[in-house]
Amino acid sequence: MNSLMIFYISFLQLLALPAASREHGLRTLRHKEAMRQAQSQDEDIQVNQSRNLTGSNDFSAINFDLMARNTGSSCSDDQRMVKIELLTDDYGYETSWLFRDPNTKERLAESRDSAYGNGEYVLEEFCADIGFYDFIIKDKFNDGMSGGYYKISVRNPDGSWRQAVQGREFTSSMKHMIDVGKTESTMTDRDGWYLEAHNWRRKEYHVNRYNKEYIPLMWSQGLKDSAMEYAIKLLDTCTTTNSPKHDPNNPYGENMARNKGSGSWGQLYHPENIVGRFIDREDGLPWSQNGHLTNAL
Repeated sequence: MNSLMIFYISFLQLLALPAASREHGLRTLRHKEAMRQAQSQDEDIQVNQSRNLTGSNDFSAINFDLMARNTGSSCSDDQRMVKIELLTDDYGYETSWLFRDPNTKERLAESRDSAYGNGEYVLEEFCADIGFYDFIIKDKFNDGMSGGYYKISVRNPDGSWRQAVQGREFTSSMKHMIDVGKTESTMTDRDGWYLEAHNWRRKEYHVNRYNKEYIPLMWSQGLKDSAMEYAIKLLDTCTTTNSPKHDPNNPYGENMARNKGSGSWGQLYHPENIVGRFIDREDGLPWSQNGHLTNAL
């Protein structure tokens, strides 16, 4: 029997730990200086105004639109409504974001030209063609949104909303791949087992062990496809005894394992066993001996 190699790669988008708080006097000086400066804007690509992009619901915003909350019925059958919610922290002017096509870099939406206020709630709703998109949020002084949050939801065909991502704490920037209707019904049973194996462990660590906020992972067919593409490339290493190399172009968290041989050595293990190999085996180990665990959690 020919030898069999199976690769398991888990791609996770992780929230970075918050940076250490800076001294209040320094923040005040930076605040005054930043308010004197015009916020720089990338000029390589213009916002596409042909996608039913609505304005902010903030009366002080230059792109205020009274109907910003009522555009849900305007999307065509091959589009989905995307909702971006933002609550800024005590330094709202530091926050900027964009929502773009990952291939063409075309921007469907982005933060307004004028600075956000402190503690300001922002709502953007617009139609996007079914597919995958990048959401990138940045902080001018590299300390994220302590006290604020951002949330992206996608409207399902039945009118309900699916939360694609939610976050609050990062350093200089955070990038998420957003699934806009692309994988509404493509999850297999095995996909669900992988998701459950991650999420019950994440909840155990976040809530029960460390009393932290728990946000369950959402399945992404795009990340699965990317993992499969790289796993196929690694099949050429079946005859070597060296450890498989991580993808140098992968911007997300990556764990990988392989088993090689015939019979039980080449079997397709249950996702619970594979995820357990990454997390359970490293429970209690110090950094950096627990890199797989921290990557998954």
